[in-house]
Amino acid sequence: MRYLNLCIVAIFSLFLSYFLPVFINLVLKQDYVFERVRYSPVEENFMIAKFDRTNNTQSYRLYGVGDISQSQYLQNLPFTNAHFLIKEGKFPKKFEYYEKNPQEISKNSQYLSVKASENKAKFPPLYPVLSQNEFDKIIYEPYIIALGDKNGPWVVDSLKNKKDTNLSKVLSDKLKSSGFVPPAKKYFLNVSSMKEFDWGAFMVDGEDKVFHIKFDSANFVVNNTKIVQKDIINIVVKEDKRQEFYALLIAKDTLGLIAYGDYKFVKLPNDGYEPFESNLVLRISPVDKILEFVTPNLSKSIVMNLNYEPIKNFELNLEKSNAFLWLKEYILPFELQLSQDIHAYKFSFEKFSLKSLILTILLVLVYFLANFYRKKITILQSFIVLIFGIYGLISVLIFKSKKDNR
Repeated sequence: MRYLNLCIVAIFSLFLSYFLPVFINLVLKQDYVFERVRYSPVEENFMIAKFDRTNNTQSYRLYGVGDISQSQYLQNLPFTNAHFLIKEGKFPKKFEYYEKNPQEISKNSQYLSVKASENKAKFPPLYPVLSQNEFDKIIYEPYIIALGDKNGPWVVDSLKNKKDTNLSKVLSDKLKSSGFVPPAKKYFLNVSSMKEFDWGAFMVDGEDKVFHIKFDSANFVVNNTKIVQKDIINIVVKEDKRQEFYALLIAKDTLGLIAYGDYKFVKLPNDGYEPFESNLVLRISPVDKILEFVTPNLSKSIVMNLNYEPIKNFELNLEKSNAFLWLKEYILPFELQLSQDIHAYKFSFEKFSLKSLILTILLVLVYFLANFYRKKITILQSFIVLIFGIYGLISVLIFKSKKDNR
């Protein structure tokens, strides 16, 4: 087998590593069961909602009490379902004030979510510059922030495809006067233009200090937040009318909010939060603030008062799907998956399985011995099978079959 042909077989093996898992997912029986934990300010207790998509059923229970109806479940989440409950006259009397003043609900409610995949995302060190025009519409300026080197970041004119010397000097001088020490490590912003206003971006310098940067009328405004935090993974900027905080800061061992205006760092409880494994949700209502950390196996909820002081918490081991998909772990050595970052699509190798190693070695031995018995040398083909497992075996067999039919 020629080396070019080996490359073709390897590429086809990668092709199979994407489509074969998808086909198996369609063929094997799956029982889709989802569980969600919600805290009820009415009962001051946790509720578990269970959705069985296979049998098209749903059930609800109040922790430590028992089953409840869907109607009770909805009434126990008055601020989430306020419009419906007020309309139907079923809003809990415990929060009668908000029934009479529904505008206070939206005024004091906020939702923020961060998927684990967002913390894993990696982007080129080039970032767009946003601003608001005279009509208060968010627009993309024709500039790009480049993190640069040991001398600090600079500004690129995207229309001319070259460094903008004047703006680069303005940004450099503003950063330097604010205490910035190059190089710039990371840069975070909300790149969406589908928002009512823009709060700019946050940059981390060489000494782990966090700076707030905003572009305003061909000029940069730079503020030193005085926040110093090592191992920053993500700063999630979420503009919101409540103007309570600019962003959620996620570091290796720390979780907190960057307060609006004075940049006070408000630490949040992070016990049980794994940035690269857990999806995070922060729910703010007029009466409480709730953090949720959810993995495929565990859901943890932390109830806090309005000052972010923990009151109670709850953990639920999530029910695993009763499916035959566990067989994939013994068959497929890995899966090639397509995922979407904020800026682009990318392929990544996921779900590496040591359990498939036994099958892979067995396939290599059988393939090699079968061909050796036929007095054929198949060392390179056997190596392909060893690297790609069942994907490689299918590829070399298809290639061999086509070659024999010529």
